[in-house]
Formats: sequence, structure tokens, C-alpha cells
Amino acid sequence: MKKYYYVAPIAIILLLLLSIGVWFITQKMEKSTRNTLSEIKSDYLFIIDKQKKTIQVQKKTIQVLDTELSKKQKVTVSFYHPMSRGINSDTDPTNTAIMVLPTIGKTVAISDELFKVGWLGQKVYIDGFGVFVCEDRMSSRIKGKCIDICVGSEEKALQLGKRYNILAVRLM
Repeated sequence: MKKYYYVAPIAIILLLLLSIGVWFITQKMEKSTRNTLSEIKSDYLFIIDKQKKTIQVQKKTIQVLDTELSKKQKVTVSFYHPMSRGINSDTDPTNTAIMVLPTIGKTVAISDELFKVGWLGQKVYIDGFGVFVCEDRMSSRIKGKCIDICVGSEEKALQLGKRYNILAVRLM
């Protein structure tokens, strides 16, 4: 009978050791899972940070390209004489969009498309014609990239007509 008295405590001790082992293994697995999740989160945050930096570089590149593209344009060139109140002139021939008197051989009017990329008030070189200042705006009905050069008479404006695909460079 003595043998059986020892079996119960040994069984209890074995069950206790087994429980401790299971608990220990469970704790290891939870810690391992936490490390794995922590590592995944860390990797994810690293990737997001790298993507944000890439996006910032791409935005800067786009800004540089936009600036460069807005410097050089192929335009349609036409001519106007503001004092004649004829072709390409508005109701107030004594003032431009920047409130100065239009000057023959210096003043040009620009279309909305060129205005939107910052040409108003800037010097511009027009291939075959020279350097001018964008001091006036054309009617909003004019579509495309157009420049109107201020000339001395309506007759001259009509004589010179329109020129297409002329290179215009905004000077800084």
C-alpha cells in the first residue's frame, strides 16, 4: 500500500510540472508573436516613411518641370494697336492690365493660358521679334497660348497678321 501513497503525489507533481511547462511555452509564443508584430509594424512604418520621402522628391521634380515648361512655350503671335480701338484692343487703350500706358515695341498682351503660368509682368523673348514685357492681357475668349505685340498702327497690325508656332521664352 505504500507504493500507492507515493503515486498520487508524483502524479500531482508531474501535472504541476506539465502545467508550468505549458505556461512557459505559451509565454514564449506570446512574446515571439509580440516581437513579430512589433517587427511588422516597424517595417510597415519604415516603408511608409520611405514612400513619403519618395512622394516629396516627386513633387519637387514636378515643380521644377512645371517651372521649366512654363519658361518656354510655342505660341501664336498676333499684333495690336490699342489707340485705334480696332483689332485686339479693349475699351481703355491708355491702360494695360498692370495699369501702365502701352508702349509700342515693348508691351505685349498675353492669353489666359500664359497668365496662369505667371507670365504677366515678366520679360519675354519672342523668336524673330525680340524682347518685350508682358504688361497686358488678351480677352478671355482667346484660347490657347497667344501673345499680342503692341505696334504703331492698325494698318501695321493687319499687315503683320498672325504667326503660328513661334518660340517664346520667359526671361527671369
